[in-house]
Amino acid sequence: MRNMLDCVDELIDECLRVAPIGHPPHYPHKVSALGLNSLPPALNGAELVRRILAQIEQNWLDSRRAGLLRIASGENWRWRKVPYIFPYNKNRETPLQKDIALAFDDDWVNQIPTLQAVTKLSDSEMS
Repeated sequence: MRNMLDCVDELIDECLRVAPIGHPPHYPHKVSALGLNSLPPALNGAELVRRILAQIEQNWLDSRRAGLLRIASGENWRWRKVPYIFPYNKNRETPLQKDIALAFDDDWVNQIPTLQAVTKLSDSEMS
């Protein structure tokens, strides 16, 4: 499945006119940031946003044409604390989120899932 943000980094690199440094994307590299600081590019922010939105829309359409669809999770928008952290989760943000949710009352919960899986649609489902 195509990622909804595929090719967006390339658009940003192109619009900022950053030099290729290391592996793409190039704009987050320190050298790129310093270069932007010393000579700001002629950036048309509105045009960049339009191009990013058009790319995201194209990625969505390409996924739909390929018959791929994200299915809404049965857990969508559940409102309960889930303190367990899976051993394979190496994200440093997750324990912090769960600690914050546990430290406060029931008005605080940690991440709420919104997507479950990717599935291949049949031809009849795509039309």
